[in-house]
Amino acid sequence: VKGRKKQVQLYNIIDGHYSLSEMRIVILGKTGVGKSSLANTILGENVFRIGDTGNSETSECRSETRRVDGRDVTLIDTPGLFDTGRPEEELKAAIVKCITECSPGPHAFLIVFKVERFTGQEQEVINKIHQYFSEEAFKYATVLFTHVSYLCDVTRGWVLEGRYLGTPLRASPSHLKPIRGVRETSLSNTRRIVLLGKTGYGKSHLANTIFGDILFKTDNSPNSGTIECHSETQSVNGRRTTLIDTPGFFDTVKPEETLKAEIVKCITECAPGPHAFLIVLKVEKFTEHELAVTEKIRQYFTEEVLKYAVIVFTHGEDLPKGTKIEQFVCQNESLRDLVEKCGGRCHVVDNKHWTNKQPNNYRSNQARVEDLLNTIDEMVTQNNGGHYTNEMFQVVEKAIQVEEHRIQQNLSSGNMPWEEIREQAKARVNERLLIQLWDCNSLFSTDLLFIFIVPL
Repeated sequence: VKGRKKQVQLYNIIDGHYSLSEMRIVILGKTGVGKSSLANTILGENVFRIGDTGNSETSECRSETRRVDGRDVTLIDTPGLFDTGRPEEELKAAIVKCITECSPGPHAFLIVFKVERFTGQEQEVINKIHQYFSEEAFKYATVLFTHVSYLCDVTRGWVLEGRYLGTPLRASPSHLKPIRGVRETSLSNTRRIVLLGKTGYGKSHLANTIFGDILFKTDNSPNSGTIECHSETQSVNGRRTTLIDTPGFFDTVKPEETLKAEIVKCITECAPGPHAFLIVLKVEKFTEHELAVTEKIRQYFTEEVLKYAVIVFTHGEDLPKGTKIEQFVCQNESLRDLVEKCGGRCHVVDNKHWTNKQPNNYRSNQARVEDLLNTIDEMVTQNNGGHYTNEMFQVVEKAIQVEEHRIQQNLSSGNMPWEEIREQAKARVNERLLIQLWDCNSLFSTDLLFIFIVPL
C-alpha cells in the first residue's frame, strides 16, 4: 500500500456502512508478510518496529492510536499469531493479549497476505482465525495484499475484480467474502450521468448516441418510450459510464405523486449521486413550458444542481445553416440566463440526421458527442472530481449499502458478482422507499430519512 490515496481507500473500505469517529483495527497474518510496515503506512509514521529478517520483529501484541482523517484510529499489531509452528499455549496467550488491547472489540480485521503462492500455510491462517475468533470475524474482515509489485496481470485482475484466490480460499470455513473495496472501486471509477427533460425531446435517442449502441427503447410517437428510469453501463472512450434515462419527469401535466415516485427511482439508480445532469431541450422556441421544466429540476434537486448540469439540445438539424448552438442560445434571454447558470455549458446533437463522422464537421454527432464528453470531464474536474449529492442521496446510498451487506450475509456461496448484489439492493431500497413515500408530505421528509438511517 503506497501513498495517501491508498490510505483513504483503505479507510473507506473499513468504514463500510457507517461513519465512525473512532476505529479499532486488528492486523492478522503470518510472520514476514509486512503487518508492521502496513500499520506504519496507515498511520503515516514509523511507530511500529520493522525488520528485514525472516524472524518477527513483533514479539507481542502492541497497539498505537493516532488521529487520522478526523477519527481516532487504533491499530493492534500482532506477532505471527497463526504461524503453524507456534505452540498452542503460546498462541492462546498472544490472543488473550490481543483481545485486551482491542477491547471492547475491533471494528475490523485486516487479514494480510503477500502476493505469492497460496499454500497450505496460508489456508491454516484462515482456519485458525475461524477457530479462535469464530465465523463472525469474517463479517468484519478485509483481505489486504502486500508486495503488490509481484502481481502478475492475471492475479492483479482477480484482486481488482474481487474474485477469490482459487480453491484453497474458497474451501475455507467462511467462504471468505470478496474484498469489500470492490464497491468503492467500481463506484469511484464509474461516471454517472442523468438525462432530464420533457417527453419527446429525444433523451433515449441521446443516450443511444452517446453509447454508440441501441440500448434504450425509443419511440417516435408523442408518447414517452421510457416509462420508468432505466440505467445502462458501458465503456465510453475508455471510461466506465452509467447513463440513467428518465421518463418525462417534469411534464407539466404529470401528477405530483407520479413525479415523486419517478424521482425516487432515479435517486436509487444513480446513488450515491450523479457526476452530471444532462438537461435535454429541443432546438425550438424556448417557451414558459421549457422554463417550467428547468424550474422543476431546481425545485427537486436544489439550485446546486446547475453546478453539475450541461444543457444538450437535440434536433440540431433545425438550426439555421451556419448557426452554432451558442448563437441560438443568445437569441432568448431566459435561455441565455439558464445556460449561464450552468457555467455556459451547452451542446447540440441530431440523433437522426447528423450521421457523418467527419471530425471537423459541426453537424457530426461523433464530433459533438466527443465535445460533450470533454465538457463533462472538465466540469467534474472543476468540481474536484466529486458528484452531486444531497441528504436524500446520502441516506439512500447508506440504505443500499446495508442491503448489500444483508444479501452477502445470506449468500450460500460467495460468487455473486458485486454488480448483481448492488442491483438487488437498489431494488429493495426503491420498494421500501415507495411504500413509505405515500405517508409523507415531502419527498425529503425527515420522517422518511429516519426510516433509512435506522435500518429495519
